[in-house]
Amino acid sequence: MYFRTKKTKTTPVLQLVEGYRDRRGKVIQKVVASFGNLPVPNRERKEIAQEIENRLAGHQSLFPLSPSVAKWSDIIMKRIDEPKLLSTRYPTGNISDDEEVADGVLVDRVEHENETDLGTVLVLRTAWENLGMGDFLRVSGFSESQINAAAASVFNRLADPVSEHEMPLWCSTVSLDELLNDRLGASGDDRFYRISDALLDVRHGLEKHLREKEKSLFNLSSSIILYDLTNSYFEGECRRNPKAKRGHSKEKRDDCPLLSLGLVLDSQGFIIGHEVLEGNRNDCKTLVDMVKVLGRHSDISSRPVIVVDGGIATAENLEYLRANGYEYVVAGKRQGRTEFHEDFCDHDSFSIIQGRDIKKPVFVKRTMKDGELIILCRSENRKEKEDAILSRTEEKFLEEISSFSKKLKSPRSKIRHPEAVQRSIGRLQQKYSRAAKFYTVTYESGNLTWTKLSSHAESTSLHGCYFLRSSLTDLPDEDVWRLYISLTRVEEAFRSMKTELGLRPFRHHREDRCEAHAWITVLAYHLQRWIEHSLELSGCPVTWNSLKMLLQTHCYSTMIIPSKDGVIRKIRKAGKPDERQRTIYQKLNVEYRNLPVNKTIKS
Repeated sequence: MYFRTKKTKTTPVLQLVEGYRDRRGKVIQKVVASFGNLPVPNRERKEIAQEIENRLAGHQSLFPLSPSVAKWSDIIMKRIDEPKLLSTRYPTGNISDDEEVADGVLVDRVEHENETDLGTVLVLRTAWENLGMGDFLRVSGFSESQINAAAASVFNRLADPVSEHEMPLWCSTVSLDELLNDRLGASGDDRFYRISDALLDVRHGLEKHLREKEKSLFNLSSSIILYDLTNSYFEGECRRNPKAKRGHSKEKRDDCPLLSLGLVLDSQGFIIGHEVLEGNRNDCKTLVDMVKVLGRHSDISSRPVIVVDGGIATAENLEYLRANGYEYVVAGKRQGRTEFHEDFCDHDSFSIIQGRDIKKPVFVKRTMKDGELIILCRSENRKEKEDAILSRTEEKFLEEISSFSKKLKSPRSKIRHPEAVQRSIGRLQQKYSRAAKFYTVTYESGNLTWTKLSSHAESTSLHGCYFLRSSLTDLPDEDVWRLYISLTRVEEAFRSMKTELGLRPFRHHREDRCEAHAWITVLAYHLQRWIEHSLELSGCPVTWNSLKMLLQTHCYSTMIIPSKDGVIRKIRKAGKPDERQRTIYQKLNVEYRNLPVNKTIKS
């Protein structure tokens, strides 16, 4: 067998052809199947045709196939008429006496094949429909084929993030063909590159639509706005993206170009908007971009309370917020807490935050400064963390400075000149700056000595202490603290996007493709948040990762049922969900009973 391309007046047609000789020795070419414009790779067509011939003859390959050859062989076998295969694999003659036959069915010969994950994409399709994403794209001029490709691209980020190049292979492992009635696994990767571009074109409209839909579904409020910034790195130099800049990577990848992503969320963790910014953009210089994002949403009529972290809370930014009528809650600079040292040491004047029975306590105290509310906070968890970090850093610093001292005393030491010694000391102090600032290191007459400063005890007494600043002077202490703690929702969103949703690393090199990559990740997070919040409201809080593991055993499969009379029935249908899966479906109103069933009969 071999593949050939038949030229037509419109689109060339790919054919699988079988060649053989008749009784007179004449070569006959028989078309086994036609596949339209199926993009089977040219360099692998010979190997794929050989594998199809083996399967139709009932033979098994001796050596493992490459993933691409195996993938295309499976796709072609699904689309081929296979009476030869069935008659070879399931012969109905010579039925042994001990073989079980039930109502004509050869029970011992019943098999199942082509299992594909259903549970994950079934829940995602429900979230997609409830958020009205398909309806919005339809109104925006997208065809059904484009809507299906868009859904597959977004679903993939939640199920098993891969590149656009690998999307067709992933589509063949899940039950999207049955749910969407589209052969996504047989598509080329160009289809998914094109749909990412198309989704980016309708970004602002779709972002606004999702915000309005989520607000109506869950009665969300825009009175509290959370904003933060993160960055992610590129694989490669990304020369065709002017926003790709080197800067301080939050993933310790300073060797790579970066892109920054700013997220605006409400207090329930739903995304209001996002911006993709230059990788070297300082956090404090992005606040104006965030306010512009807020301006695009009509549901934010009154001025909300802005909650941001300390890196964005510069004096200029706070003045900008006040000038534009925004209230704010921000974290004070770490180095600024020494100004309140005496207040922090007066433990009796602090009150405990209520409702944290199973967690270590947090204590708060109110004060005022320059007409601004200051909430002093002491956290036991944060104290333990800071103590551990300093202890480990201090331990390493003392080990290295002691080792360096011994090296200087060695007769084989090459470091003799005082300037060279001072440079080495400086490098150690820079490496362990958190601990080195509490020590005085001197080098005189060949001896290296170090002494702990009195500021060490003062600094450690402030471990676990931080302070908040707010323009809401009439708000209770506990409410201000809870507003600030809600900022952890942004951190959770970033963590989810970078790990579960495949935001990092960027593998594109064009600016628009990079922004489309981030946009599809944001869309995936909208679906994830809808699922998790819906389960929270139903009294069954489950994280998406746990939910995905629970649902992946609910599959579509094809049952092959040979009978005694020579008829072979193939039934492709969804399996029966277990009790835990059924509970999740009921909580999310997932329709799992009337899924498509495909039956074929071969005689």
